[in-house]
Amino acid sequence: IEIVSERTKFGLNGAIKAGHIPGKIPLGYYRDTDKTLKVDVTTKDIVLRIFELYLEGKSYQTIANILNQEKVLYPQVKQWIDSSVNRIINNKIYMGDYERYKNDNDKETEIYMDVVPPIITRAMWEEVQKQKETNQRGTVCSIFILRERVNCRKFCLWIQT
Repeated sequence: IEIVSERTKFGLNGAIKAGHIPGKIPLGYYRDTDKTLKVDVTTKDIVLRIFELYLEGKSYQTIANILNQEKVLYPQVKQWIDSSVNRIINNKIYMGDYERYKNDNDKETEIYMDVVPPIITRAMWEEVQKQKETNQRGTVCSIFILRERVNCRKFCLWIQT
């Protein structure tokens, strides 16, 4: 059983390195006949635009609202939500890397570099990560209302202006 398990792990690692990404296909890609991920020219611009809007300082929810107003990918995507935008912004596949065990607390995340064609550059990815840190640090403050602590974004921005 251990030998079969090791061979399976070895085979899956080799398949990932060859571009055979398991699981659901991310937006902006399609699975080719050889089972590797290729850039989908019809949807890659949507992904690129999401990253660009985020770099302009727009929040996940604002980006989702813009995509809903413009009916992007409707009717396949009935409604864009902030967590969908968040998932795209945090997915390294868009710069060509694949993260295995990302959400598994029992196993350490494995990163496979340059296994699929990138949609965004590494430089853009790094800029987005810096923007995320800025957004998380700079806009939340705590106020106390009737002895209750409330974390607030809109009220703090209103006070600062």
